[in-house]
Amino acid sequence: VAERAIADAALSELDRIRTGVFVGVEIDLNTTNYHLRWAVRSRAEDWAGRMARPTEGPEFESWVEELCDSLTPALNANRTIGGLGSIVASRVAREFGLGGPSYVLASEETSGMSALQAAIRSLQTGRLDCAVVGAVDLAGDVRALLSLASTDGVATDGVPRPFDGDS
Repeated sequence: VAERAIADAALSELDRIRTGVFVGVEIDLNTTNYHLRWAVRSRAEDWAGRMARPTEGPEFESWVEELCDSLTPALNANRTIGGLGSIVASRVAREFGLGGPSYVLASEETSGMSALQAAIRSLQTGRLDCAVVGAVDLAGDVRALLSLASTDGVATDGVPRPFDGDS
């Protein structure tokens, strides 16, 4: 999408230096998987005691590892980088040689609008001559859908009202 937008803008090399990237994101719920592993570790001794299992030693440590591994893989370098939503804008800027500021803005459902507002301000103040604005929506995650449904956040009549005061 960014490639098509940049091609459509027909930027010169000079324009690229004064082009910024602004991307609105919402949290990828998969980043919470690692916290879940850490939470299991902090509670495992209590759970083991309630289940009359060993609360220390090799058997306990093996049981805790098994619990954690059954939930999600351990954090490693690739998963760390993959979980950093803050690098989305800089990756776009690097890929297309854009030299202006690159920001990720996170305000959940309004993130795209926040990115657009930040880009407009940069253009109005003359900091930039051009801005690439985008948004990432991960609404298909079943946890997000369950959360929305549990808070009446899904329009039951099929008519979305994202900027309605009652939304």
